[in-house]
Amino acid sequence: MTSGPHAHAGDPRNESVLVYVNGDLVPKPRARVSVFDSGFLMGDGVWEGLRLYEGRVPYLDAHLDRLFEGAQAIDLDIGRTREELVRAVEATVRATLVITAEWKEPSPEVVARGLDLVTVHVRRGRTDVQDPAWNSHSKLNCVTACIQAEVAELCPPG
Repeated sequence: MTSGPHAHAGDPRNESVLVYVNGDLVPKPRARVSVFDSGFLMGDGVWEGLRLYEGRVPYLDAHLDRLFEGAQAIDLDIGRTREELVRAVEATVRATLVITAEWKEPSPEVVARGLDLVTVHVRRGRTDVQDPAWNSHSKLNCVTACIQAEVAELCPPG
């Protein structure tokens, strides 16, 4: 990513990142989801981002609680028990790998320049529309807000 809050400098270590997919650790270019996957077709899915700190995953129980709560809310069978997910995380940590994250340092240009804030008309929905506490795939409103902000930065008024 070249601009915005997620801009980062390139890191050659990302070329060898392995991704945990359906029980296997595969090279990043081979990590694939079927075009017939419901998450791809309909955007129905939940996810968790875990941080590895000194060889441990802090708050793993809380992350798994939120994952299973979000999955239950959309009647999604994760396909693994909580214990199986814990074992998968542990196996991934033992391999000194991360499941999907890459090595990222902030872009030097962003650090030097800082970030611009833009107010857009797109808002997150109420909790009875989509609970913002769940890390779900269906965040099109957030995506359109980011696009609007990016366009506003490129085309400032005046």
